Amino acid sequence: MFLNPVLKSRVVGKPEYLAPEVLKNEEVSSLTDVWCVGVLTYILLSGVSPFAGKDDEDTCENVKFVRFHFDQMLPDTTSEVTRFLLNIFKQCPIKRLTIQECLEHKWLAPSEYMIMKRESARFLPDKLAAFAKKFHAAKYEAMNPEMLTSLDVLLEE
Repeated sequence: MFLNPVLKSRVVGKPEYLAPEVLKNEEVSSLTDVWCVGVLTYILLSGVSPFAGKDDEDTCENVKFVRFHFDQMLPDTTSEVTRFLLNIFKQCPIKRLTIQECLEHKWLAPSEYMIMKRESARFLPDKLAAFAKKFHAAKYEAMNPEMLTSLDVLLEE
């Protein structure tokens, strides 16, 4: 949980999903949401989080300095998706693609060529399943004991 004094609100979330401006307590905008789309896209195409570090502090540093690698991406990902992510993962929000630019990006284009490229890509679900399992285990561990007790009661019924 982070306190953003600019917005005078608490930011709840894991730092690996937050944009640099959130971690730096700067003003947020729709471009902050674009960053999150990039993180989710990377996860879906690799099965790993792009900025996850050995701990939250390391993860925050990775996000603030936009440190990530494409070597985790699945082999059938295209150069278009690489360019898409490179244009989203920008430290300065005004340099990121806007929502409209994302929708118009070549990777998402409805052209026959891009549809064929996307359909021919093969993604192995094991990496994504492993990521989901790890994510849900961490989420379960982070719940407070009262929530876990009520969850267990619900599961038993």
